[in-house]
Amino acid sequence: MKRPLVSVIVPVYNVGEYLAASLESLASQTYQNLEMIFIDDGSTDGSGDALDDFVKKYKKAIVIHQENKGLSAARNVGLEKMTGDYVCFLDSDDFLADDAIECMVETMRKHEVDLVVCAHAERKEDGSLNDFNGGALASGLYDVEEISGNFLNEKGSNLQVIGRLYPKKFFDKVRFPVGEVYEDVAVFAQLLLQCKTKVAFIAEPKYYYNLRANSITHASYNPRKNILIKHTDEMCDLFDKRFPKLTNFTHLRRLHARFSILRMVSQVKKKSSKEKILISGLRSYILKHAGWILQNPEATRRDKIALLCLTLGNRFYAFAWRVYERRK
Repeated sequence: MKRPLVSVIVPVYNVGEYLAASLESLASQTYQNLEMIFIDDGSTDGSGDALDDFVKKYKKAIVIHQENKGLSAARNVGLEKMTGDYVCFLDSDDFLADDAIECMVETMRKHEVDLVVCAHAERKEDGSLNDFNGGALASGLYDVEEISGNFLNEKGSNLQVIGRLYPKKFFDKVRFPVGEVYEDVAVFAQLLLQCKTKVAFIAEPKYYYNLRANSITHASYNPRKNILIKHTDEMCDLFDKRFPKLTNFTHLRRLHARFSILRMVSQVKKKSSKEKILISGLRSYILKHAGWILQNPEATRRDKIALLCLTLGNRFYAFAWRVYERRK
């Protein structure tokens, strides 16, 4: 049986110290029918040159050099160029297990499913590894509703597009929002809700995600990050419409998005008038919907503590988060 062509889309921007491991993981894949598409998004650290050298060794590898336009734009370029039957995404500071793609392709073929998701491990800057799944979700086939609830609750996996094998057709009408952060949240529901079959989950980590303090989503607050709330609400609206029984999960995601922005903006030392208004609005929303935590069986102890801290005032909430971050 002919093995389907899998397109791997890899946006690259100034990740010199991580790029070699990422490229090596692609070169070492046991699945050979790959199309590797690298988008050099205006790198200035030599990453583009490293890509040029790499693609010379592989017939089905190309590199596209462009001005810096951001992760979403780079991924969208890859989607336009791909010719594969299936697609997966690899961030250029991450890497894959040698059998990652083969495992996902064989799982998709064996179970005749539309989507395969593999667990991922997080590598901290000190080199230590953390299995994100941690045994929370077993390998197997899951209904779309069930797996949606698990992922919304970050059980087994989360809301990222990495570590998944998608049919090309899933992206016929879906593109990443250009110029915006939290782009994965924006498309998560649009992709998952296209599944007409069960979803296969592989509990063994096949994708290794590098946690970097200076990455876009982990860096300190800037107003661009406020878009997380819009993306989250639109995602939750889609899930609420399709699966009304998941409201416990979607309610928490809406609050988590606001807690996340509140946590970051609360750490700003000299707050502008806009930031003060933002904090007031976020606090009002969370307290208004306190029942989404207090009466929610899916809410965690951390959720309840965060809510309690917020009721004691913004300053106490900010202080509590600083203490929590130091003790993690």
